[in-house]
Amino acid sequence: DSKGCLLSATYPGVVEMLRTLHRHDLQLFVLTNKPAIPTIRILKHVHLADFFSDIVSPDSTFSPFTEKTQGALLLRERFGLDPTSTVVVGDGADDAQSAAANGFSFILAEYGYGAQAADPGLTKVAALRSFFDIEQIVLSETSSP
Repeated sequence: DSKGCLLSATYPGVVEMLRTLHRHDLQLFVLTNKPAIPTIRILKHVHLADFFSDIVSPDSTFSPFTEKTQGALLLRERFGLDPTSTVVVGDGADDAQSAAANGFSFILAEYGYGAQAADPGLTKVAALRSFFDIEQIVLSETSSP
């Protein structure tokens, strides 16, 4: 929690891509199963923390959650997120499940840990082969009527 988290690095182009998404006035969040302290340390260390409206970990809430689905619900309620225009980007089945349970679309990040989380019952499933794909997928989603 104090040293190992400072060994983290971003994928190439992540800062630039988050900057682009931020310029499009998209609200960005981090929802993770990792503890809050190392998560925030990592994000600050790699200069990403300021891109996010909120960072939610199981222990960052007054009432800790045990599943990402609960964290996604918390974000949905706290920020009044519209399920028809909210997308979860993740690399695991728990990310897909949190999206489905809250009526959000899901985009599978195949380039990360990449567990096969795609579920045909989701509102929308797309795949990122690299973080650079996110601009085209997300911005086309948000500009659709």
